[in-house]
Amino acid sequence: MKCYSLKLCLNINKLAAATAMVVPCMMTLVSKLGSHDQKGTVMGIFRSLGALARAVGPIVASIGML
Repeated sequence: MKCYSLKLCLNINKLAAATAMVVPCMMTLVSKLGSHDQKGTVMGIFRSLGALARAVGPIVASIGML
């Protein structure tokens, strides 16, 4: 049982590190899209879709496992 918790902790740390590196890079790429007047809208939509994916993703994944 203890081995599973250690593996879980290590993998969660890997996920956190990967997210910390990828999200700023993605935001930089998204900020290059659209005109100067549209930057806030484009970045807001990107962040909203990310939040939606984090909310809906686990539900869809759990339905797929049934």
